[in-house]
Amino acid sequence: MIAKNSMMILSNTKCLLDSNILIAVVNPKSENHKRAKDFLEESQGHNLQFVVSSQNFLETSTVLVHGLKIPRRDVSKSIRVVLEDPLFTPIYPNVEALKRFFTLIADNAVVHLTDLFLAATALAYGITTIATNDRDFEKIKGIKVYNPFAS
Repeated sequence: MIAKNSMMILSNTKCLLDSNILIAVVNPKSENHKRAKDFLEESQGHNLQFVVSSQNFLETSTVLVHGLKIPRRDVSKSIRVVLEDPLFTPIYPNVEALKRFFTLIADNAVVHLTDLFLAATALAYGITTIATNDRDFEKIKGIKVYNPFAS
């Protein structure tokens, strides 16, 4: 369970969910499944708006289908539930995201390009908080990381 004071940190915030959170939510075999679900449920009373990029849908689907060997039909159904849930607002890369991506590439030699692209998309929409357990996001200027799996 997420500590109540931890959730208060995110109150009244737009927060991008990293793919690892979505994977944990839709994969009941994940060691973080319960914690991810608890995080989403507990956030509802804190005026927290979750944002999910089109990239998250692709990354999540890829891991579930190719990495975890979950049938495509099941993955499609699970991902569609997220897309249609009013708790999540989808965002899509735009020209501003591309400009920010190229700037981030120049400034972040060690961060994976897919993480930079996700961060650039978030920043293009004015979103500065990412819920993830991936510490690489901490290296990106302008991004705050919230790890819902941390004790």
